[in-house]
Amino acid sequence: METRVRDKMIKVFLIDDNRFFLESLTFILNLKKEMKVVGTATQGREGLKMIEAWSPDVVLLDMMLPDQDGISVLSSIREKISIPVIMLSIHEEYRNQALRRGNLCLPDQRKRSRPALQGHTRGM
Repeated sequence: METRVRDKMIKVFLIDDNRFFLESLTFILNLKKEMKVVGTATQGREGLKMIEAWSPDVVLLDMMLPDQDGISVLSSIREKISIPVIMLSIHEEYRNQALRRGNLCLPDQRKRSRPALQGHTRGM
């Protein structure tokens, strides 16, 4: 993965089928001066196309989407670009799948989302 300047704003892309969650998380992340949500998608295929166009620094990806599961989307992302992906799921079985593939998965009872997101992108 290429080295990026630490002081640079972190470009975040969100993929989740819950529009209320997308709007809420976009609002919260955009309040942080070091983060900017550059795009959102409610389906995996749509998200993959937009990720290529927006070149985000990190992707937050829901595990359950209407058109495909998050693991399939993750595999497609990994084939095209090397960026951190944080998986989102409340289901333990999906969290375990993501963790086995070396991804951070939220929610994690041991961590909070904001520090996890900042730590996952540190050193970019």
